[in-house]
Amino acid sequence: MTTWCWHAVGNPLTPVVEEDYRSCCGRVKSKYGFIACLLIDFLFILLCVILITQNSPENRLGLIILIVLCLPITLIGFLALFTLKPLHMQLYWSLYILQMGFTVLVIGFLVMILFILPSSTFVEERKITKPRTFGGIFGVVLVFIAILAFVLWRGSVTYSYYKYIRDRQLAIEHHGSNLAHASDNLAHDIEK
Repeated sequence: MTTWCWHAVGNPLTPVVEEDYRSCCGRVKSKYGFIACLLIDFLFILLCVILITQNSPENRLGLIILIVLCLPITLIGFLALFTLKPLHMQLYWSLYILQMGFTVLVIGFLVMILFILPSSTFVEERKITKPRTFGGIFGVVLVFIAILAFVLWRGSVTYSYYKYIRDRQLAIEHHGSNLAHASDNLAHDIEK
């Protein structure tokens, strides 16, 4: 079975220890941060499924598209978590970058709708919108900052966990085993 999408380079000089890879300002092991990201994804998918059952058929299409986009990345994330294979983590990382690019495009489109469209003469002539208020603009900016902070946090956690899986696999390839990993220690002790 293939281990890599693209082979990383390097030779970890020290034993790869899970506790050395941290996220959230160094307070949490990157594994637990990654689990938190996957749980957020899972809860989001669950919320979409619940909303599908409560929405009219016309509104279900958008929710179904969200589920179709989020489910593969979440499943690959769980594969990466349980198998510790760089292949799965690299796939997750690539899909995450695509998903975040799509998110930025959607946010940009929504900002365009909220700020550019209300000032167009077509909308003003029909008097469909109300004049912009400071509270409305502040709310949009606040939501944009919150989404950006979440995206950056999740990217940082994902990259930290990727580095752990990458270095662990490189140590296994270069040294024959990663004796710093608890499951590898157990397997090594059983062989003796």
